[in-house]
Amino acid sequence: MLSSKTLRYKNSSIGYLRIDGGNQLAFCFPGFGEPSGSFSIFNGYLKNFTLIALDLPFQGATDWQEGLDITTDHFLGDTTIN
Repeated sequence: MLSSKTLRYKNSSIGYLRIDGGNQLAFCFPGFGEPSGSFSIFNGYLKNFTLIALDLPFQGATDWQEGLDITTDHFLGDTTIN
């Protein structure tokens, strides 16, 4: 099953594509200028994996409002992907 979702981080909205498959989880990062939807081609093919394809800041469905200075604090939040 393929679904487009978003999660909130502070004042930003991060878009991602979830492709449900198996018990193994794989995070996918599209190339610069490519949206997370570019991974939709794998829908139905990777039966052992659930893919989470993230839209990076300023790409795809992500609305990034946190500026350009990224520190380790950005990665230590209470964000849950479901």
